[in-house]
Amino acid sequence: MKTNTRAIVAMDLSQTDQYLLQIIKQVQQPLGIETAYFLHVMPDFTVPENVDVEFQKMFAPDQPVDEKVSERLQNSIQKELGDLKGFETFVDVREGKPYQKLVHWIDVKEADLLILGNKTNSGGSGVTARRVARRAESNILLVPDVDVKDIKSILVPVDFSENSARAIRTALKMAPLSSGIAINLLYVIDMPPAEYYVGASRDAGLRGLLKESAREAFQRFMKEFDLDEHRFKVHFVENEYSNVAAHINEFDKEQNTDMLIMGAQGHSALERFIFGSVTERLVELEKTHPILVVR
Repeated sequence: MKTNTRAIVAMDLSQTDQYLLQIIKQVQQPLGIETAYFLHVMPDFTVPENVDVEFQKMFAPDQPVDEKVSERLQNSIQKELGDLKGFETFVDVREGKPYQKLVHWIDVKEADLLILGNKTNSGGSGVTARRVARRAESNILLVPDVDVKDIKSILVPVDFSENSARAIRTALKMAPLSSGIAINLLYVIDMPPAEYYVGASRDAGLRGLLKESAREAFQRFMKEFDLDEHRFKVHFVENEYSNVAAHINEFDKEQNTDMLIMGAQGHSALERFIFGSVTERLVELEKTHPILVVR
């Protein structure tokens, strides 16, 4: 996983900002965030040249809008995060298209981590979690628009790849042994369509074989990446829906875990397809718990 020394935090002056600040308080130290740039993108308020001067004066604020927004954000940040040690914050207020500015600002600041809201309804902001996740090359922390409770359990979906190993190591940073935070590993076992089976006994035998194969693959995976199996709670579920993301979401709801951490591919055409097939779908489904996508 990349380091997380620099973070971009997308603020939109909604209640979601408070949820972002809540989660930052919990992850700043374990993820090693040293600097955070809080970015708010305003619409372009430039008045057309042909508008009457007196009309402009009627709506001219005593203080420029960007300064008011900056002051409001700084006050909120200081109130919630002012006591964090070794943590430097900056506020940037820009005009333009939110999505474009956000992706650009990640590059400008060479950010390692992007933190933004994963809203049920974006409210027309132009910044949807799914859209940004496709473009951002940094790690991404997606925060739902609900109160974020203390993290006591973490769910890490695995597919026995290096991406999964990065996600697990990140979970270990979030949950050292002394923290008491439980780490759950979930593997969704692919099953052939039912019409491929011939007879119930053959059905049961094939299912058992696939489950055993998955457990053996898990053992090899843990050994290859030098991970201690006893540190985790390991779960296997059958992919009855032919939809891995749906099973992850269902398991998360049943176990009521507090945070998901997932490994993601990069940004080649194939990797975008793989990202879209599981992680991107989960971003759309999961609106109650934070999701950390690591690269």
